[in-house]
Amino acid sequence: MASLLIDTNFFIDCLRCGIPLDEVERFGEVFVPENVVREMDGLTLRGKEEVLRKIVREWVKKYEIYPLHGRVDESLIELAKKERIIVATNDSKLKKSLKRFGSDVVFIRSRNHLEIF
Repeated sequence: MASLLIDTNFFIDCLRCGIPLDEVERFGEVFVPENVVREMDGLTLRGKEEVLRKIVREWVKKYEIYPLHGRVDESLIELAKKERIIVATNDSKLKKSLKRFGSDVVFIRSRNHLEIF
């Protein structure tokens, strides 16, 4: 099974759209990059967004932390250059960069389901 790493925005976007976070498991073995956890902890969120972060932090505990450091997007791209990985993201710039290196990308389509391309 392929390794699937999740970008920061993907977590919050799934919850905003009502997509269960566990749904991503059908695309690969889920790993959470260490720098994604740090980035999420550093976000300034209020109200409902802060509640979503707490949900994500609990969900993340189910998975192995992948040791990535530095800026999230750049580190995912560098890893994609070296290894065949799948990345879950809604960041259009990151998606294009990952596709250039042959990585599959899981994203939210029509605000109601996940797709891979």
